[in-house]
Amino acid sequence: MTLVALCDERVAPADAREMSEYCEQLDLIPLRRTASLARLALLGPFARAPMQTIFYRSRRFALRLDRRLDSATFDVVHANNVRVVPYLWKRPPGRIVVDLTDAQALNLRSRREHVGYPQRWVYDIELARIERYERAVAERFPTVIVTGEADRAQLGAERAIVLPNGVDAEAFAYAEEGREPATLVLTGNMGYEPNVDGALWFAQNVWPLVRAAHPDARWQIVGARPSPAVRALAELDGVTVTGAVDDVAAYLRRGTIAVAPIRSGSGIQNKVLEALATGTPTVTTRLANRAIGAVDGLHLLEADEAEETVRAIRRLLDDAALRVSLGREGAAFVRERFTWEAHVAALERIYAALPAG
Repeated sequence: MTLVALCDERVAPADAREMSEYCEQLDLIPLRRTASLARLALLGPFARAPMQTIFYRSRRFALRLDRRLDSATFDVVHANNVRVVPYLWKRPPGRIVVDLTDAQALNLRSRREHVGYPQRWVYDIELARIERYERAVAERFPTVIVTGEADRAQLGAERAIVLPNGVDAEAFAYAEEGREPATLVLTGNMGYEPNVDGALWFAQNVWPLVRAAHPDARWQIVGARPSPAVRALAELDGVTVTGAVDDVAAYLRRGTIAVAPIRSGSGIQNKVLEALATGTPTVTTRLANRAIGAVDGLHLLEADEAEETVRAIRRLLDDAALRVSLGREGAAFVRERFTWEAHVAALERIYAALPAG
């Protein structure tokens, strides 16, 4: 495997060494953020291209990718994320797999509902551009992958392939014993806007009511790159903000309940899959469960509004039998439908079906 990656943050040497074990060639190209911001300010207001593709332009990355592609014949070119598609637009599309993961238009449309003006104007501009661009991508490239049916519908491309994310069943092993009392756990990249929004909404609208009913309750916010607003939540009674941890699964296995108050975004929420896999009873929104398809009341509890979320959490804190039942059923559901082994096999079938050439 040859990996050419555009990196918008520093890659730890240990991570690079680990990745190099899987690669014949590994090129990690740093993104010059200052130049990207300047280019976005100069071109963003006037271009037809999505602002995120403008931001992720890199001449050095383009040259290195072209050099690799021109120096050898590859069985497959797997493009991860819409932001790298411009680098491949003029290449023959037959053996290119475009892995969009999520439809960014669907993601932006949900996120714009939770911001005010003038920020919403920026969302509206980018939404129109990315929607047009993603549909053009689906027309240009014969093999496009997304993680959910809603993402495929957004693209307007029936031939797009739905291939969900998976869970490392060994790393996120099921646990029933050893759970700490009245402990809520929220996991994820805590610098990612939908996670930040969910954490702040939960802190303002749900956590005070949970603490009033259960003064001994604790809430652990577990994940890398917490934003300043998320870090500030550690000042609340009973709240811990861990930042990056070595083993997210360990926090889930010790938790009483996993919460995922995600109000915006698209695709599959890995945090929900991981919580279910560990047998942690989970309270999440209907939006976060949309691409997963777990059954409310059997595999997890759905709740969108604050009062509904508080009721679901209190119900679980007060009912040990329900916690065990949801934990077992949720874990079985994930292991039946979301293993990486099954999804890698499906990806290999996609590769095998590409035209020769």
